[in-house]
Amino acid sequence: MNCVWRSSVLSIALLGSLAVFPGPYAAMAQVRSVDLSLPREYGFFIGDTLESDVEIEVAKGTHLLAASLPATGRVTYWLELRDFKLTTTERPDTTLYRLAMRYQTFYAPLDTRRMKVPGFDLQFEAGSQTIQAKVPDWSFVTSSLREIEPGGRDADELLAPDFLAQPLALRSDELRLLGLSLLFLISLGGLGYHRAWWPFHNRPARPFARTARVIAKDRGLDGAGAMGLLHRAFDASFGCRLLADDLPTFLAKKPEMRPFAGEITSFFAQSRSFFFGTGVAVTRAEAARLARLLARAERGRP
Repeated sequence: MNCVWRSSVLSIALLGSLAVFPGPYAAMAQVRSVDLSLPREYGFFIGDTLESDVEIEVAKGTHLLAASLPATGRVTYWLELRDFKLTTTERPDTTLYRLAMRYQTFYAPLDTRRMKVPGFDLQFEAGSQTIQAKVPDWSFVTSSLREIEPGGRDADELLAPDFLAQPLALRSDELRLLGLSLLFLISLGGLGYHRAWWPFHNRPARPFARTARVIAKDRGLDGAGAMGLLHRAFDASFGCRLLADDLPTFLAKKPEMRPFAGEITSFFAQSRSFFFGTGVAVTRAEAARLARLLARAERGRP
């Protein structure tokens, strides 16, 4: 329940003083009442916010000076004014100022303790006169967060029981690891075969594939040079120097080359005419095409 302090005594004292001393107390009579509405007195801890409402009723034509309003921020080393809101209500003969204030406590007591929130002064202006109204101090009770008095129990009783470890289901993770391991081994095997690493370093030679790559890369190679490279590929595939008269033996030894027997025979005939007669050499493009065909044949591809 909120506590409301109304300074009605202040109003009576001001009226009595006005009758005896009309000069100096006439200005003070402009402040009719000061009401302070407070939160509960107890049940606060460090970090809690406290709200209070101040209502000041003044005579008509009396205005609050904004410069006298409290500044937000630190009030004491343990108390801060977080914010406040000022509202004004006009009545027939008076003006009501309502100041909603929000404090926050940072006091960490070792035991239950009553703390005081300091009051402040507000200034009003009535014509050429300045009037001061005092908002009184108020207090609240704050408590410690720790246990007031530990019971006579053993330390083991104050601790929660140990949490038993539960087995985790790792079957899906194990299968995923196995699949990734197999994929890694397959990829490693493919790379090793491509790079001729052990145990793939003794795989059959592919002279026509090597010759096709050389002819494709060497843009300055002419037809005669390409023919020479093709002859060296035939020699490497046959195992010795291959002449035109040895073609039947070569095709019998290399059955994968038989589908291209016509192209091979034409190449050797044109080569003999060029090197030992008056014929012309094959072009670089024709040599590259024949090398690609024979490279596919030696890999077992149609």
